[in-house]
Amino acid sequence: MLNVIGALGVGFVLGRRGWLGKAAAWAGPAGTAGVALLLFLMGAKIGSDAELRQGLATLGLEAAVYAVAAVAGSLAAVKVLERALLVFPAARGERAPTRAGGRVVPADPLPPVPEGEKRDKGMICLVTATLALGLAGGYLGLMPAGYARQADALIAGALALLVFAVGVDLGQKQDTLQEFATLGLRALLVPAGVAVGSMVGTMLAGLLLGLKWNEGAAIGAGFGWYSLSGVLISQLHSVRLGTLAFLSNVLRESLSIVILPWVYRYLGTLAAVAPGGATTMDVTLPVIVKVAGEEAGLVAFASGFILTLLAPILVPLLV
Repeated sequence: MLNVIGALGVGFVLGRRGWLGKAAAWAGPAGTAGVALLLFLMGAKIGSDAELRQGLATLGLEAAVYAVAAVAGSLAAVKVLERALLVFPAARGERAPTRAGGRVVPADPLPPVPEGEKRDKGMICLVTATLALGLAGGYLGLMPAGYARQADALIAGALALLVFAVGVDLGQKQDTLQEFATLGLRALLVPAGVAVGSMVGTMLAGLLLGLKWNEGAAIGAGFGWYSLSGVLISQLHSVRLGTLAFLSNVLRESLSIVILPWVYRYLGTLAAVAPGGATTMDVTLPVIVKVAGEEAGLVAFASGFILTLLAPILVPLLV
């Protein structure tokens, strides 16, 4: 986590101060290329890890249910907050309603944004293709020998470089922090919505699949942080539940990346932050910035940071 914060901070300062000169203009394209590289490496890790593939074969369907439940719960909770607090427009192409005389007055719709639609489709293709190529390369044994053992280090390095590029890009946007400041404490309610929605979603799914309410909620309390939730639950409860938590949070991270362009296009800015949970401060942050913009990236980083702090507290309490 510290390397991500450090890379983002250094990049932001360099971009803000203009110390990179003309090289800073490459931050945007470098970020796009970095997203593709990161997704490919992540897909290859999953495809080449025999233990992870075996877990997917035995508990994969159940884990997928929890992943979908966590994402759906997060989206529902954040949309409720968005509608109640009028933090952002409900969806791209739609103005936020305003209050007049104590009632909500819908505004006229904005004209279509064809360039934005092209960007959405481009990111959908990029995300889907690179993740699929990585999965295929790992599964078919096309990656270098020993890749599965080195995958975490490679992903961490690629992530640090990518977040650095995001920081440079953010630093060059002179009005980004001012826009974020106008949101005030309302933006901090996003992680609260994600936390409640994730746990309620997986709790309900768990009750339907035969788990106790706290066991299902504990799976969602990982917020996408699969390494932490899997280990903690395995130690404090059982290997089976820990494996479910691990797999469901791995799937949540991957699912969040794949659906993000659609979520932003049809549900709006805050909704784009919701699916990733704690990963919005690192792995899914660059994708959010590319799809939803720099302002959404700031909200995503703050949300992911808070959820990262909450996960190691909530998981032990629930199991």
